[in-house]
Amino acid sequence: MDKPYVVGIDIGGQSAKIGIVDTRGTVLAQTAIKSNDTTSHVEFIENLCSAVEKLAEKSQIEMSQIRGIGIGAPNANYYKGTIENAVNLTFGGMKVIPFADLMTERIKLPAISSVYHGLKPTLGKKVMQVIDHCTIYFLIAGT
Repeated sequence: MDKPYVVGIDIGGQSAKIGIVDTRGTVLAQTAIKSNDTTSHVEFIENLCSAVEKLAEKSQIEMSQIRGIGIGAPNANYYKGTIENAVNLTFGGMKVIPFADLMTERIKLPAISSVYHGLKPTLGKKVMQVIDHCTIYFLIAGT
């Protein structure tokens, strides 16, 4: 498999947990960053992407080997890839943040919400299922 890894991210009010897993769901590396130290979603996304890149480098995984990023977040609109009115996030507040699009633009990897159930049964759905399950793992591990 040419892209055997995925990234799972669990964004919470105090921290964001990040992990790299293989397609079998084995956690290869993990880290966390603060999510409550900025009021700027742009700055938070930059911090998050930098942490993903550093974790991959530390794990000797090329970014080109990563298939995509699954993200779980409070008040996420899984259909639009947005975080909406997330008042428990210091960078959230009463606004809509196009989080998945901003992540994808910055890190050059597809970033999706942790819901794949609405997709048609294709290779894309299989890829998203792995990412979905990895994200769910981090949601559970993070609570």
